[in-house]
Parts: sequence; structure tokens; C-alpha cells
Amino acid sequence: MASSINVKTLGQRTRLILRVAAKGKEQPESLTPFTGGVLAYHPRHIELCGETIAEKSRRGYAWQILQVLRESNDHGKPVHLGSRALARKLKPQPEQNTLIRAVCSLRSRIAKIVRNRLGHECGQEDVIANDEQGYHLADGIVVEVYDEDGTLMGEGDGPGQRTQKPSRAKLALRLNDKQRWVMARLASDGKLTRCEVEKQFGISGRTAKRVLGELSDAGLIEFDRTTHPGFYCLK
Repeated sequence: MASSINVKTLGQRTRLILRVAAKGKEQPESLTPFTGGVLAYHPRHIELCGETIAEKSRRGYAWQILQVLRESNDHGKPVHLGSRALARKLKPQPEQNTLIRAVCSLRSRIAKIVRNRLGHECGQEDVIANDEQGYHLADGIVVEVYDEDGTLMGEGDGPGQRTQKPSRAKLALRLNDKQRWVMARLASDGKLTRCEVEKQFGISGRTAKRVLGELSDAGLIEFDRTTHPGFYCLK
């Protein structure tokens, strides 16, 4: 009798667990749509909204595809390239079908990163779009190019580069604790290096660059190269 009761109880619990699991599947997590952001080109990696989506050292065509799509045409507009034209700009030059698969794979990787790390639902064409003229960066994507020091480069710094600084309408910045400390330190001492920010908060160079880069983008600070190493100061 005890065995039959245990089996019955186990069956009830199993059915309850299955109903709860099924209910969870019927109500997927609600994510806000991805509407665009900064695509930051660094010397060895590329970030979308602060998350790395491609690295120069990795195999495949992701790095090259994104480098080509940041270029401008003869009229200063973002390039639109069909699969054949885009393939011809890559080395080694892939077959057309290989290029299409590479773009599809890159889109899927970006969508996964945006969903898992940024909490947004990203469609296949929300970053790399495609129309009758070919592949191109979506309208909501703002291209920025940074140098080795993590400093935003000016427009036209290098052949074929389309560097866009955010408009003033986009520069409203709510300072975090680290940025408030940076501003207070600059107000008192006049200058500050990235290494000092790293040591103060025990953060990586990449994180420190982001903290300082946002202040620079907002027009609050600037990087002075007159001495080596350079330093940040109030603008």
C-alpha cells in the first residue's frame, strides 16, 4: 500500500512540475526592441553598446565584414554592398554563398549578445541591414573609431573611415559614481590618467576607457597628448 501511495504522489508531483514548466513556456520573458547604439571600432576588437561582437584575432570574416561596412562611398554616405561586391573586399575572397553564411552567422551572434547581455530583442537586420542595394549598417547604428589609448578619433582620421560623433541631443549623460569621482578629481587636480582611474576602482583598462570615453563624448573632458603619457583634463 505504501508503495502505491508513493507512486501516486510522485505522479501528482510530476504532473504539477510539467504544468508549471508548460506555463513558463507560454509566457516568455518580455524584452524591449533594440533600436540602435554605438558601434565602437577599437584597434583589436569591435564593440556594440560596450559589448564585444568581433575580434581581430579570431578566425572567420566577422572582423573584415564590419570593417568594410563602416566605410563611406564617394558621396560620403554609408556603403551598400551586394554579397558579390562585399565578398571581393575580403581576404581570402570567399565564395558568394560562404559570404552570405558568414553574414548570417555574424547577425545571429550579435542578436544573441544583445539579448543575453543587453536585455534587448535584436532582429537579424537591426545592426547589419540589407536592401535592394546590398548590405549596410542599420540607421540606428552610430560608428565611432578609437585609437590605442581609447580616445575617440576625429572625423576623417584615416582612409575610408566613417567616424560619427554623437549629436548634442544624444550627449545627456547621467554620471555614475566613477565618473563623478573623475570630475571631482579633475576639478581639484587639473589632470588625470587612465591608470589612476584603474587603480582607484580596481577596474580593467577597458572599463576605465569606457568611463572616460563617455565623459569625453559628452564634451566634459578631453585627452591632452602634449606630453607622454597623455592625460585627461576638463574641457
